[in-house]
Amino acid sequence: MKPSEAPFRVELPSHRVVSLEARPGLLARKRRRAAPLFSELVELVSTGDLVLRGDGAPFDVRSLALSDFHALRAICTRRGWLYEEPVEIACRNCGRVTSITPCEGLPLGPFLDGELRDPELDVLLDLSVRHRIPPVALQDGRLAEDVQLRPLTVEMALPLHRALRRRTLVISEHLVRAMGIGSLGSESDAARIAEVLARCSDAPWDRVCELFLRAHYPLRLGAVVVCSQCGARNDVDAPFEREFAPGACGRPAGVQQCPDFEEFARRAELLFVEIAGPLADEVRLVVEEGVAACDEGGEPLLGAYMPPDGDPSSPVGAGEVTVYHRTFRSAAMEDGGFDWDSELEETIDHELRHHEGWRVGYDPMDDSERGEIVREQERVLGRGTVARATVNEFGADLRGFVVRAWPLWVIVVVATVATNVCSK
Repeated sequence: MKPSEAPFRVELPSHRVVSLEARPGLLARKRRRAAPLFSELVELVSTGDLVLRGDGAPFDVRSLALSDFHALRAICTRRGWLYEEPVEIACRNCGRVTSITPCEGLPLGPFLDGELRDPELDVLLDLSVRHRIPPVALQDGRLAEDVQLRPLTVEMALPLHRALRRRTLVISEHLVRAMGIGSLGSESDAARIAEVLARCSDAPWDRVCELFLRAHYPLRLGAVVVCSQCGARNDVDAPFEREFAPGACGRPAGVQQCPDFEEFARRAELLFVEIAGPLADEVRLVVEEGVAACDEGGEPLLGAYMPPDGDPSSPVGAGEVTVYHRTFRSAAMEDGGFDWDSELEETIDHELRHHEGWRVGYDPMDDSERGEIVREQERVLGRGTVARATVNEFGADLRGFVVRAWPLWVIVVVATVATNVCSK
């Protein structure tokens, strides 16, 4: 038996706790040419370089639920046991292009501390119900408007992973079963489902692929990449390589997109005068076209408030409310239901209420927003991770204080000793 590193225990999306024991000095495993998708992890276990244990006993990685397998892929890549190709991403705020290896940014805390209970990040597609798809004609002329997916293990998905390594994807009954497609509308025969999907338009097929990804990749499997230029948080799939590329959702018909900067600025000015009323003498509006500022959590801001200099009893200059056109435009592009006009009105009103808080000397909204940022950090990074970081930061501050203040302590000790000597 090969020697191994100290066991590394993690919780997986199914809440199964497994122990990982890797051979010391293990180098990142790369996939062999023409090998099935994700086979490098299967080989890592089959060669004994990585031993998986559940309830103390070794088990075959191919018996894992597919969602657990993908989480394990991400964790092993994060640990340096699997190779990951770098990818380029453009910052969603400033557009700066950066080359990253996504799994390096995967927060491990929730997996290590058993914190996979978030109602958004850790929930997979409900496979007990049918899910809507764009209508597709069955062979008997009836329309199928929903699909039923089934749970999958790695072993069951292997035909899909083999098929995806070929130059052309052939939709066969074996592929249908390997994708866990139990029924398409009233049709449950895998061969007939394959024929329907092979000749249907892109929209139904893309929707089935999207549902497949939602069934086997929790949102938790993502990296947090902070832009070095503007400080924006960018969320990237980790692992980045998946069975299907996430499709872009079309914009619903009739939804109003965010207008160009000039029209946006005119509308902002009108709303500001209407909402601010008498406060317009104390606060000025800035409509920013360029890169938005980010909050402490790295979220590009829709709006921001800057108080006047001085205290409320004798302020110097005017307060400042800024709205960021670029953030509104990005939100409208990402969300077809984004109502930019209502959101602009709400943003201006929100920032003016920050000014009212400054006038009375206490801004409860600021405390609430900071608390929300901390809760989001705990959600993504893990409560245990944030707590440990807070303790470490306090320890570092304390050590720094001791280092900086030691001459003062020497003076205090010397003075105390001298006082005691003189009093005798």
